[in-house]
Amino acid sequence: MTYELSEQDMRNNLKQYADLLENETDEYPYVMMFISAYGKLFNWSARPKDIRKRPNGTCYGSCQRFVMKNSGHTYCEGYAFVWRNDVQRLIPMRHAWVVKNDSLDVIDLTCYVFQGGPIQYIGIPISADDVFDITVGFGVGSSLLDVIALSVR
Repeated sequence: MTYELSEQDMRNNLKQYADLLENETDEYPYVMMFISAYGKLFNWSARPKDIRKRPNGTCYGSCQRFVMKNSGHTYCEGYAFVWRNDVQRLIPMRHAWVVKNDSLDVIDLTCYVFQGGPIQYIGIPISADDVFDITVGFGVGSSLLDVIALSVR
């Protein structure tokens, strides 16, 4: 069985989570609110066979390195909505992925398909040049949206 949310439900879901975290000290509420307002929807697609899966938990660094080494790709960061059987709903998880330039089809370097079917994605595309510029100052492997949120606060 496949579970899906509409675009508006995905945006509302992020806004509700941001409202719950409003009193937290981390940057997640700000990033959630930004993505709920300005994020683009991306389509799940099977990872091409010539691109190997990277280790779980390395999405930011793996995707940043990938776009800097492979021209024609864009780094994206945001939320992947995945089905959780224990709570019987789709849950937003911070995540990074890659798309070919001018495409909305995700190349997910670190995730397999979760229970319930393909993952749904909403996030912000960041060009390879911008990834390079940001990681020169802050290093590879961190959330770029957190770095941006900290710099504008």
